[in-house]
Amino acid sequence: MHNEQSFITYPTWKKYLVMSYVVESLKVKDKRAIFHIMRRTEDLSELTFFPKYGFTAGDFAIWQVLAENKKKAR
Repeated sequence: MHNEQSFITYPTWKKYLVMSYVVESLKVKDKRAIFHIMRRTEDLSELTFFPKYGFTAGDFAIWQVLAENKKKAR
């Protein structure tokens, strides 16, 4: 059996695992601030980076939707 950390996809998997945890753990205040920034930014794209939070608008959108759907399914 191979060690999972030796797989070439391990770093990507780990990145998304951490990102999902970070977005799920954001306070409501922070999520509202991000949504506010997204609404008022004219040239917003999925690649717009939020340096305070360490992720892009696309990353936030994906993990926010998945986290909300997970909460609703419970």
